[in-house]
Parts: sequence; structure tokens; C-alpha cells
Amino acid sequence: MLRVSMVLALSLLVATVAISAELSQSVGSEPATAGPFVARTVAQAKAAGVDTRVVLTGRVVKVIKADEFLMADDTGELLVFTPKGALEGLDAAGSVVEVIGRIDQNFMYTEIQAESVRIIP
Repeated sequence: MLRVSMVLALSLLVATVAISAELSQSVGSEPATAGPFVARTVAQAKAAGVDTRVVLTGRVVKVIKADEFLMADDTGELLVFTPKGALEGLDAAGSVVEVIGRIDQNFMYTEIQAESVRIIP
């Protein structure tokens, strides 16, 4: 019984080391030591997990409400929810914006919960 336990423990250790090595060599432009991943395109945001930070630059396709709009870049489109009134009084449709926030999953689609939205002149 002791021999079986030792073999299982050793196997678990080897598997853990192998998985750690694989994760540290993950595909991407930023090394693993550079900190958390930040999505910079709509395609990256859609592929990333919930709560991933985003810094996106794109154009406003359609303003849906004073706190909700559809944005697009060269890689796709995403729905963006802004802090209440962030777009109030601005004619944002067609404008180029920078959105900083986090990815949220709502039912079957990905959206952005924006912390800030800045219209780029």
C-alpha cells in the first residue's frame, strides 16, 4: 500500500511540474512574468475569460442607451456598458473611443463592463 501511495504521489508531482512548465510557455506576446493579461482587441476580449482587463480602441457603431453602445475594431464588435451617464450629452456615434474595463459574460455573448470611456478626438 505504501508503494502504491508513493507512486501516486510521484506521478502527481511530475504532472504538476509538466503543467506548470506548459502554462509558463503559453502563446502570447507578453511573457508570463509581465503580469496579468490585458485584452487590446475585440477578438482577444471575446477569447479571454470573464473579469479579464481590457483596454480597447475602436469606433462607436451604435449608441443604444446613455450607458450602452456597440463598438467595433478591425477584429469584431462588442457591446459596452458604461458608468451611468458616461456618454450623456455626447454625440458618440461614429466616434473613436478608448474603453477601459473588464469582460463580462451575459447569457450567450461577451460584453464589456467599462470603468471609463474616453472619446479620442
